[in-house]
Amino acid sequence: MKRGQESFKIDDAEALRKGKVNDNVLIALVKQLLAYHGYPGYPPVKLPPMLWIPHQLVGAPLGYSVTLECYTEAHPTSLNYWAREDGLMIHESSKYKATSSPDRPSYKMHMTLTIFDIQKEDYGSYKCIAKNPRGETDGTIRLYSKCLVLLTRAPQLPAVAFTEVMTVRR
Repeated sequence: MKRGQESFKIDDAEALRKGKVNDNVLIALVKQLLAYHGYPGYPPVKLPPMLWIPHQLVGAPLGYSVTLECYTEAHPTSLNYWAREDGLMIHESSKYKATSSPDRPSYKMHMTLTIFDIQKEDYGSYKCIAKNPRGETDGTIRLYSKCLVLLTRAPQLPAVAFTEVMTVRR
């Protein structure tokens, strides 16, 4: 099938075979195949965006970097972006790096937002947002402060002392 605004490209028949396609997309693909083969009443299908967030609660200590991630599915392809809890869009800077990469099949996208050198004001909610002509959706990821625990190594005991301790404990 042709790839473009009006039709799906089935990039990954394996995903279909393994059942890794949600019902809405599967129905749309069947309708698209019927339309492609000339069956009347089956125009090209467009789907609103859907989101999947693998980690909705993410912890990171001060001074570290963290990457938030979000997956989208939509046809036609959605416009994807990140925003803070106040709704302001996040732009690329020395603080943030946002990516949106095509996944397989072609109607899927993988979004990431890396936050560098975390400070107190960086903690809070972040939204991944997807929009296309059929609709809009968003998902929220909460970034919280996670204390960094440093473990120090105990001084080495001589082998004889360790054997004696083990003998006494038996």
